[in-house]
Amino acid sequence: MCAWDVVNEAFNSDGTMRHTIWYDRPGISGSAGAGTSYIEQALKWARQADPNAKSFYNDYDAEEINQKSDAIYAMAADFKKRGVPLDGIGFQTHKSLKFDDPARLESFARNLERFAKLDYQLAITELDIRLSDSTPESLAAQAKLYREITRLCVQQPACKLIQTWGVSDQHSWIPQFYKRQGWALLWDANGQRKPAYFAVRDALAK
Repeated sequence: MCAWDVVNEAFNSDGTMRHTIWYDRPGISGSAGAGTSYIEQALKWARQADPNAKSFYNDYDAEEINQKSDAIYAMAADFKKRGVPLDGIGFQTHKSLKFDDPARLESFARNLERFAKLDYQLAITELDIRLSDSTPESLAAQAKLYREITRLCVQQPACKLIQTWGVSDQHSWIPQFYKRQGWALLWDANGQRKPAYFAVRDALAK
């Protein structure tokens, strides 16, 4: 195994810790309620279990600079300073077409850059872009946004991986969680490549 997603979705949108069995009592390692201590312990255990694998922290809605990504950044900076075995940060990147906004994309780029300056590997881990319909116009807009996000990763040397959350629309999680939305992946429900597939391919080839 080259990498592990050791801890996933530990922060609320306001940067506070989410209530989980790992954070709340009983917690782990006697550190219930003690900030990021349980994440630190999990990373140490992961390193002991697989010394050769990279250990990542992964979360959603932390692509832009906001309260959540600020909290993750503060944790990552603290861990780097103290030698906690965290190797990388994963950005899930579940998005709609609203994310195709210059200010949002620029914020994502600046966010990647600040984590890169801490000498972390970065990854886009669960990319999908949901739509409200599958018209040619929507599919073209989706392809454009897939291209822009892929370029952000390609242009950032610390970004080592980009992967989608699923392969085809036939098995996407989106329709079960977002009413009347779907069509989020690179292949359609019939296994045919969509414009987004070619957009990603072209962006990766630059």
